[in-house]
Amino acid sequence: MKKRNPFIAAFLSLITPGLGSFYNSSNNLFYLFFISFIFFNYLITINNIYVFLAGIFLGILLWIFSILHSFFQARKIKEIELGKLKKFYIYLIPIIIVFTSNIYFSSNTKFTSFHIPAKSMQPTLLVGDYVFFDKNYYLKNEVKYGDLVVFKTKDNVDFVKRVIGMPGDNVQISEGKILLNNVLIKKIKTDDFIEEDMLGNIERTRKYKEKLFNVEYEVLDLMDNGIVDNTNIYSVPEGHYFVMGDNRDNSLDSRFIDKIGFVPEDKILHRANFIYWAKDKSRIASFLK
Repeated sequence: MKKRNPFIAAFLSLITPGLGSFYNSSNNLFYLFFISFIFFNYLITINNIYVFLAGIFLGILLWIFSILHSFFQARKIKEIELGKLKKFYIYLIPIIIVFTSNIYFSSNTKFTSFHIPAKSMQPTLLVGDYVFFDKNYYLKNEVKYGDLVVFKTKDNVDFVKRVIGMPGDNVQISEGKILLNNVLIKKIKTDDFIEEDMLGNIERTRKYKEKLFNVEYEVLDLMDNGIVDNTNIYSVPEGHYFVMGDNRDNSLDSRFIDKIGFVPEDKILHRANFIYWAKDKSRIASFLK
């Protein structure tokens, strides 16, 4: 007969959800926590953003509840018969199962996380945003106008940009406006985009709503006569795409032929889906288009 240590119970549930309940001799509760956690892990492999997010949220919630419950349950227990609870390997088995399942399910998830390190996609994506991208989207779907994509550059670096031109298109920039196959892509001025620089100074940049066929999004345009605001015609080759950042005067993209140029189809990896964390809390849990 022996009392239970609440901190050991909580620590065991931290390692493996429900293991603290097993330590407290609550076997049924252990099985409930343990099996539920494995199931929520499985949900993150489903190719649906809502199911994926539900799996993450419910898994974290269950984990936290398991830790707290084990702690307070152990405080209430006076003495229990140890029996098999004394044997170390009894605890090792569920730990190995959860560790293995975490590796397996994480490697088979259909979504991947991407941190936004630069300003090239402002105002759509801000520095410090964390975004889920659909890894398998382009296995079943074609690249479309306006898609936010992750692709590999010539230097094998991951970039995030917006698809503007498709194979066979002619793209030209004139006074900061896009001409797609000689058709002007209209943009409407809205309120300015305001941000603070590193010294605390306020910076204002012109913000516009731009509509590319059925996709509407916001762009920034600091000036109309930047180095790539007036260009020759870019003829997009077959099997390639023309991409641009939404921060038009602060983006290294297809307009710079020698550095980025046209993006081969096999270099497009993922499609942006969901902002799950941001410095601006109002942007958290935002779906992207």
